[in-house]
Amino acid sequence: MSRISIAVDVESTPLEQIVKQLFKLVEVIKISELDPRHSVERELLLATVRIDPAQRSQILELATIFEGKILAVGTDALTVSLEGHPEKLDDFEALLGGYGIVELQRTGRVALPKLDRQARLRSMTT
Repeated sequence: MSRISIAVDVESTPLEQIVKQLFKLVEVIKISELDPRHSVERELLLATVRIDPAQRSQILELATIFEGKILAVGTDALTVSLEGHPEKLDDFEALLGGYGIVELQRTGRVALPKLDRQARLRSMTT
């Protein structure tokens, strides 16, 4: 089985219409709506940035500020990864743009429902 996350603008197309179209697909078993207020969403960004040795510390500092990781270091490029909320990745990508992005991949949003803290607290007290 696979899980696919789809973000939709429900103001331009009614959610009911989208659900009906998805259920027309042969292999769809279940559709769950996640309210952004009650879900956790993340995205992954991998980017290779061309840099000269004098700029390397700037990219390292930028990655540190955004809580990213340096995955690979070459003589004239760095590969960095960052996970987080999509808006955080947008900001990071915009700042990297000034350095010369060689390659960039983003996973797209993935999401799960937030855990019910009240149920967990109740089970801990009984």
